[in-house]
Amino acid sequence: MTLTKPCPFCQHQIEGDDLDAFGRTDLGTTFMDVLHRYATALAAADSKLVLASVSDRVLEQLRIAGVTDVLDADDHYLGDERIGATLRRAHDDAAVWVASRR
Repeated sequence: MTLTKPCPFCQHQIEGDDLDAFGRTDLGTTFMDVLHRYATALAAADSKLVLASVSDRVLEQLRIAGVTDVLDADDHYLGDERIGATLRRAHDDAAVWVASRR
C-alpha cells in the first residue's frame, strides 16, 4: 500500500509504505484489527487504504473482520497470474484518486 499523507494511526510522516503479506492465507485477528484501525484513521484524515493482490481467502477474512466496511468497494484488488499487473492497476488508480483530491 502507498500512503501520501501523514499517518494518523502511527503519528509520523510516511511517504510510502509497502505491506507485503505475499503468499499468506491467514493474516490473524490482531493484524486484521490493526488494518481496520489503520483504514479508519486514514479515512478520518481524508486518505484511504488500498489493498492490492488480495486472495479470495484473505478477502473473506477482511470481510469477517470488518475491514472491507471501512474501504471503498474499489479499494481492494484481487490478485491474478500476471505478476505486477494488479499492483500496477492499484497504483494507477491511486494516482488518479490523489490527483483528483488536489
